Amino acid sequence: MVEADGGVLSLAFKTNVESDKLMVRYSQQDWIHWENEARQTRAEWSGKTHNLQVDRNTTADGRVALFVLSMPGRDGEWVGLDTAYVYQSAVVTDYESSDYSSDGVVSLLQKSTEGRGIPVILMGDGFSDRDIADSTYLTVMKKTMENLFSEEPVRSLRSYFDVYVVTAVSRHGNVGKDCTTVFSTVPSVSGSDIDFDDQAVLEYAQRVKDIDVTNALVVVILNSRVHNGMTMMLSDKDTGKPIQYAVALCATIDGLESDVFRQVLTHEAVGHGFAKLADEYGYDAKGAPSADIVSMLKQLHQYGWMRNVDVTGDKDEVLWHEFIGDSRFDNEQIDIYEGAYTYAFSVYRPTEESMMNHNKSPFNAPSRKAIYDRVMALGKGRAESTHDEFADFDMQHKPAQWNYSTRGPVWSPSRRLASPTVKRVKWDAISRGSRATE
Repeated sequence: MVEADGGVLSLAFKTNVESDKLMVRYSQQDWIHWENEARQTRAEWSGKTHNLQVDRNTTADGRVALFVLSMPGRDGEWVGLDTAYVYQSAVVTDYESSDYSSDGVVSLLQKSTEGRGIPVILMGDGFSDRDIADSTYLTVMKKTMENLFSEEPVRSLRSYFDVYVVTAVSRHGNVGKDCTTVFSTVPSVSGSDIDFDDQAVLEYAQRVKDIDVTNALVVVILNSRVHNGMTMMLSDKDTGKPIQYAVALCATIDGLESDVFRQVLTHEAVGHGFAKLADEYGYDAKGAPSADIVSMLKQLHQYGWMRNVDVTGDKDEVLWHEFIGDSRFDNEQIDIYEGAYTYAFSVYRPTEESMMNHNKSPFNAPSRKAIYDRVMALGKGRAESTHDEFADFDMQHKPAQWNYSTRGPVWSPSRRLASPTVKRVKWDAISRGSRATE
């Protein structure tokens, strides 16, 4: 952690690899660089401590830089060995909100024209009364809505959704541990998760009247450009049954018009929050899942959750077996790829890349089917579609191009998103407008 004033920071890695074979690679930033050296994207690693010059942060946004210790791998690619995160604090202004008259006001951004109307509730944290008055808040919410419907199949199924905005006026126009905000969001420094007051979020969601909040997707946008996003899912404490209600949180990463913001928001809100999809990547350090994890995942499958990953490598038994060898999906190279649900081994995903992996490719076909089935269930009360029914729909509405080339090389300084959390609560009170209790 570096304070907003900046300064010199020492950076060191520990490794048993010969130092002359190592390189530190990082995305070029205009605010941090090697001391006494030109700004660049990589530097040879001598095995010693190196100094970084961090410029003063004059903005109201915290910022993060990633430095990846790398070694040459096969085919000339660089393999990341370890990553250091350098987080710089934002400037906290003295301004405090005084006008709370619009706090809790609900407005309708989009009315469904098909089905029952699936509720999506948007709100923001770290927005002051000035951000409300000059329409910054509404602009952010409108952009958020457009981003949510930017990928198939929700792009083509947008007419099934009701989209609401609940205005939330914070004391400070920023987020973090030194700020007082409505939902008390604090982005993690070392990871991409976000601490927040989920009860406060629920209470604001309940300001929207005449909807079934148990089926709502709530999206909270942080007034910050940090690279953080996460999703909270719920299950009933008594029955263990999953609940549709979910809260997805995302900062306006790299700015409101950034495609990274759109991708992370889509991964979190549409993938995890709405469709209940699992992450399609694994960490070597986690190895293989325990028997308890395997049992839990199989149980979630019975409820229609996490069906884009499986624990069998059998092509005749895996959940997406009907897609394998179906020529209509040849361009996606659907098969069985090891590494998913954050485990490197013994859990499998359908494609090498996807929105639920590095976020830079579309949702793969099994994930698109899960989204389609969720819309049909909530919007029309329909049962799960057959493979051919979905395929007929998908042929008319599938992504324009499946692109694997957007996958960055393994050394690319990017931050993995936090895995979704599943919180067990007593949920029966929610439909009566009460608080969820753990």
